[in-house]
Amino acid sequence: MSEISLREVPEIRPEVAQLSDFSDRLSPMVVKELRQSMRTKAFTMLFLFLQVILGFGLLAGVVGTGSDVGGMFSRMVFFVFGIVALILQPLRGAGAVWGEMKDGTLEIMSLTRLRSVRIVFGKWASLVSQTGLMLLATLPYLVMRYFLGGMQLFAELMMMAMVFLLSGALTAVTVGFSANRSVIVRWLAPVLLVPFGLMFLSGAIWSGFDEMVEFFSFQDDAVNVVLGALTLGALFFGYYIFEMGVSQIAPLSENHTIRKRLVTLGFMLGIGLLLGFSDEAKMGTTIVLLVLSALFAMDIVSEVPVCLPRVAEPYVKRGVLGKLFGRFFYPGWHSGFLLLSVLVFVVFVVGGLTWPKRFLSSGETGLNDELVIAITGVFHAVFVGILIARLFVKRFPNPLVIFVGVQVLGVVLTIFLGLMTGGDGLGLGAVMSWIPWMWLFLMDDGDAGGALLMSFFAVISWLGCLVLVMREFGRTGDLEKRVMSMRKEGV
Repeated sequence: MSEISLREVPEIRPEVAQLSDFSDRLSPMVVKELRQSMRTKAFTMLFLFLQVILGFGLLAGVVGTGSDVGGMFSRMVFFVFGIVALILQPLRGAGAVWGEMKDGTLEIMSLTRLRSVRIVFGKWASLVSQTGLMLLATLPYLVMRYFLGGMQLFAELMMMAMVFLLSGALTAVTVGFSANRSVIVRWLAPVLLVPFGLMFLSGAIWSGFDEMVEFFSFQDDAVNVVLGALTLGALFFGYYIFEMGVSQIAPLSENHTIRKRLVTLGFMLGIGLLLGFSDEAKMGTTIVLLVLSALFAMDIVSEVPVCLPRVAEPYVKRGVLGKLFGRFFYPGWHSGFLLLSVLVFVVFVVGGLTWPKRFLSSGETGLNDELVIAITGVFHAVFVGILIARLFVKRFPNPLVIFVGVQVLGVVLTIFLGLMTGGDGLGLGAVMSWIPWMWLFLMDDGDAGGALLMSFFAVISWLGCLVLVMREFGRTGDLEKRVMSMRKEGV
């Protein structure tokens, strides 16, 4: 009987076997995640939801008799696909890495040749691949909409590509945050994503669809520059949070700091040059650099100031210049703080070169009172958050939660005082200028004394951080001496 059953089993040809499985060239982590996630009910339900809604929408568009049937069908396609790609798919990444950490499988994978970046990349690539599959399933509906008339095919295809890029960036954000052990940090992005995502889609699709189509026709050079800068900014934001997630699970022997910081500096330079080509957009350079500096501060506050000899050796063997370079690129928050201090100076210089003295005018550029208050206020909030987080790091082992909590508390106090005083400040900006984000009152009041007092508190918080930084660099100096002695002994 067994011989008969074996003979009845058909032989699978090699070319058929290759089509039924993933290529060996793919990362094993990507293959693992694709096999698991594409069998889940979440992916199946999302795919069926997308097809059913778009199918009914196409049927309604075909039998409809209105003058703008095609336009309404396009809005429906972008709105439905936007909900799936920009909200639901990124939400699936909120527990991606944490699930492995909770189940204890992350330690098993770390015993293999898979580095931490490939583990996190596999999680991200799996979700983005599923989004891409849904995009391919949506494109036929968009092409069929062409026959309903009144469609700008190129612009709407570019819009669809932009939605896919933003989906990849948002997925990288949720996957990166999912590596943090704090539930507050892990679910911060998803909680904000749902309401703000729905508001953005409702405004951009149902109210401003024609304007969006015009933007993606690429007819205005100034709009093209801004659109390119926003796209690059979104992609960089996703990359940076992704790298933060990699750093959370990486062993101390892997140095991700230098790559992350060099990419950040390179992006700052590139975005500054891009915006500088347009007179209307160059004032945004200061805002972009200020936002990126705040993002950089949020990252460095959670870095552990521990450097192994094998990580410090490439810097030490290059002599004085290597050690000086290491002061800004060693792993740890202390080296990141020095680089952040340099960025403060850069932001002030760029603001003086690109910011108009009269807002939204193309005349003379320079630092006006409002810009000085805004830059000083943002960095004051950042320095206070870093100082408090590092002072209480032994009691609260997750400094990122403390940093975010300080910022949230500062915003809440500012809003509360604004409501209590009817929004006019009544001089509270000067009295309470030590509170982070109280600079919003100072900008409104134009209080020079309050701005000077806030600058004083910013310097005090910076000096407090600098004292902690010097203590950490004392340990770094001892490490460098140990590395030099090991090199002399040939160890």
